[in-house]
Amino acid sequence: MKSIMSELLPQQISVLFVDDQPLLLKTIARAIRKKAPDWRCRMAESGAEALALLKEEPADIVVSDMMMPGMDGVSLLQNIREAYPNTLRFILSGQSNKENILDSVGLAHQFFNKPIDLTEIIEALSLGRSLYKRIQSSELQNIVSSVKSLPTPKSVYLKIDSKLKDPNVELSDVSTLISEDAAISAKILQMVNSAFFGRSQRIDSIHEAVIALGVENVRSLILIVGVTGDFAEELNSILSMEAYANHSIQVAQLCRWLAKKSGLNHVDQDSLFTTGLLHNVGKLVLISHFQDYYLKNGLREDVYAKRLRVEDEKQGSGHALVGAALLALWGLPARIVNGVAFHHRPEESSSFQSNYALIVHIAEGIINYLKTDNSCDSILDSAFVNGTFLKELGMSESIESRIHEYEELSLEVL
Repeated sequence: MKSIMSELLPQQISVLFVDDQPLLLKTIARAIRKKAPDWRCRMAESGAEALALLKEEPADIVVSDMMMPGMDGVSLLQNIREAYPNTLRFILSGQSNKENILDSVGLAHQFFNKPIDLTEIIEALSLGRSLYKRIQSSELQNIVSSVKSLPTPKSVYLKIDSKLKDPNVELSDVSTLISEDAAISAKILQMVNSAFFGRSQRIDSIHEAVIALGVENVRSLILIVGVTGDFAEELNSILSMEAYANHSIQVAQLCRWLAKKSGLNHVDQDSLFTTGLLHNVGKLVLISHFQDYYLKNGLREDVYAKRLRVEDEKQGSGHALVGAALLALWGLPARIVNGVAFHHRPEESSSFQSNYALIVHIAEGIINYLKTDNSCDSILDSAFVNGTFLKELGMSESIESRIHEYEELSLEVL
């Protein structure tokens, strides 16, 4: 089967690498010509030179060193974010500390460490850019590239913050609380998957992420994300944040249970829980950005609706793609990105991670089918799942069986 990379890889990417080491830039240029010949690469040895090159011709992506004389990487990305909001921003550094990391959280979409792994960088940039380019609306592209964090209910933030202040706190208790909120979970996973933490493998379990980051880094990130708490409260007039959180948790729990029933291992079970938790983050992005539009027209969203009103009105890409593009830019594992991107259209995912999209599709369909009044005798005849596709896969009986099993279980048991 094709991988998600071969499905989504764009024909050409314009990338600007910025580093004060000429030899490193030459090494990168040679590697790019060999591994990604379709890329158009330019090199700059300083922040000032980078801005001059961008003024001549903008780039799709900028990868900048963190520590440079004169203008450092953080200052450069600040300038780029303001002048070229649709340019994707990545940090490359051989020296990092907590302060630098947190300073760049809202500026860099992803982080890479020196010595560089060109294969990893090419794959990460390609995946992020390809999903981003699939968003047809330039306005939505701008939204995705500028997202620093997602709205989270203030009550959730306060509970986690209080728990972290306890000197005897158990990390398992912290990870349980974080798992209740998709916004904080996404930010934690973005940070732990940055190269600054030197992880050789991508992490997609919230519990593992909390252990890897440690209490102090988690506390700092919670403070950063927590500033959106008041904003999240304002969104309640558009979409119930409590209902959104409950829906995300229910889908996540059901994803894990379905994975277990399907014979998948514990790693996949944890990954699918995370995918289910994050499957609708694109809704938060769109509702947050178009808040004035909703308020002006007196519109309110139903958490169980497959599409947002604003998706039809703005004729842009769906929330699934918007959410997946953001998570790809934040460096989350491809299997999670794939599951989020295609959870409404699993038939369009032909990659080896397609079972993630299918399981999330079924899990959300079951939750919505059971929670919403409907006149259909079977979920396969409802609007909540692609019944034709599932019947073609020969899953009719197994899905009905899973629904009956699920109805007999409580979410606490799942």
